Amino acid sequence: MLCYVYESESRLINKFDFPLANVKLILDSDATKSNILHEYLSLCEQTQLDDRVIFFFAGHGHTLTGHRGEVGFLLPQDASDDISTYIRWDEL
Repeated sequence: MLCYVYESESRLINKFDFPLANVKLILDSDATKSNILHEYLSLCEQTQLDDRVIFFFAGHGHTLTGHRGEVGFLLPQDASDDISTYIRWDEL
């Protein structure tokens, strides 16, 4: 576990007055593609016009070259060699 994750959570809550309910941590084995996308897409129901969202991913990524240039991916905990297990950056 990265020790600065909890420090960042504390800073958002205590220094920048984020409500605890608005700070979501998905850690270690829970950081699956399904869980990450579920939490991210749930923001559609929880946010309003002009709200700001901070998305921080402390993990590995991968880049592939496609027909229109490079495509970036996040590699969730359950990623494998199968590209369908990655999270395409422009999907977020």
